[in-house]
Amino acid sequence: MPKYFFDIDDGEHHSQDSEGTELSDHAAARREAISVLPDMAREELPDGNHREFSCSLPLRHQEYSRGQVIVPQGAVVEESALLVSGLSYRYKMLPDGLRQIVALQVPGDFTDLHSFVLKPLDHAIAAASPTRIAKVPHNAIAQMLKDHPELARWLMWDMALDGAISREWLAAIGRRSAYQQLAHLFCELYFRMEWAGQVKEQSYELALNQAELGDVCGLSTVHVNRSLQALRRNNLIVLENHRLFIPDIDALVRVASFDAGYLHDLLRNRANAA
Repeated sequence: MPKYFFDIDDGEHHSQDSEGTELSDHAAARREAISVLPDMAREELPDGNHREFSCSLPLRHQEYSRGQVIVPQGAVVEESALLVSGLSYRYKMLPDGLRQIVALQVPGDFTDLHSFVLKPLDHAIAAASPTRIAKVPHNAIAQMLKDHPELARWLMWDMALDGAISREWLAAIGRRSAYQQLAHLFCELYFRMEWAGQVKEQSYELALNQAELGDVCGLSTVHVNRSLQALRRNNLIVLENHRLFIPDIDALVRVASFDAGYLHDLLRNRANAA
């Protein structure tokens, strides 16, 4: 397991981490930095040649309860947020009051990086579970890109991953059965959660209820319930107390016709881009 070193410099005092911390991957290191460094983060991200960079960002931590709106639709925001813990989603409200969830964020994801350039937002963002985020002012991001222009590539990978996931969701809604849609969604979340270090003993927290799963897949609650029951009967999932256990991920992948390449390649390149 790789070892990461976190040095702290507040402009007056410098504290060097000589012991380091063993973490599973880059995403886990970023979460650790966000959670323990209040105002300044120093990251060491090896890309095969032990490359190092440092940057200082003012982070404002904020917590949200389940269902609480983080950013309303149509808002003009001056900061973007990293999800530290929990689950959040982007959604659009239609004129008839119906809701479509268009994206999910797991720990380590930006909830609204695109708000750096998209003003006002054409969608809303809400917490799907008790959530903690770290907000970064847009002017600080702009200064970071000015000082470290090579980091623009990492931000582009983040938005590229968003686009790849959106295309998979669109294909699923248009061409997969309700049974396959849920299986595909659970596979995607498994691999994204695994990358974020959130999978334990073949399970991860699934805060979404049946109505919210329907809003993700464009399905009625009745359709969602029937499909969940079918997945249970086929021993593909066990869902208890908002935790999803997948006994055999390979079997679920086959049922969903899931190809994880669009996630693995983009997540790997997003980390290496930094």
